[in-house]
Amino acid sequence: RTVFGLPRLEVLDRLPDGRFLVAPVAGPQRGSMFVIGESRREAEAARMGYLGHGGHRNGDPRRVPAGGRPGGGPAPGLERADRRRFGVAAQQRAEVLLESLLDPVQLRQWRRHRQFWVPTPKGPVRLGRPHDLRLRVSVREEWSLCVVPQGELPLADQWANLLLVLSVMPERFFAVANVQGRNLAPSAPHPL
Repeated sequence: RTVFGLPRLEVLDRLPDGRFLVAPVAGPQRGSMFVIGESRREAEAARMGYLGHGGHRNGDPRRVPAGGRPGGGPAPGLERADRRRFGVAAQQRAEVLLESLLDPVQLRQWRRHRQFWVPTPKGPVRLGRPHDLRLRVSVREEWSLCVVPQGELPLADQWANLLLVLSVMPERFFAVANVQGRNLAPSAPHPL
């Protein structure tokens, strides 16, 4: 049964950051679980693509892709959160390491878009948006993947970690990747 077109939800748990784990009581989504609400923990909220300090860009979380900026890489809030959590020096070392691992095309993409493509046997993978890595499966289709390295790392270190795994053990990367969406339109910057 719905109220004003919304399904009735059972609250299963209150999470430490203020969000709720809920499950629909009836309907086609019954048996599923969802996390709703907004995190009060700024570092995690920023890492998940929120812009911190009470809200989402444009006031609607569905309009902002993971990473925070509709057309670009991570939101400035993500980099600020990295500076606060790890310090400026650690963030700079992570950037230098990442840039040393990139080829000239990837380096241009990273410096211009804060994203870059990595060739793999299954197709190129775009790194640069947390929780929304893109696998280009064809000229017209991409899949959204989620792979997060273990441990607390600055974003540039996360990208360096994933770049190395994709370059050396792509089968390991794809074995742990969660597919979050299929049949997505190709995104920029385009792989060369």
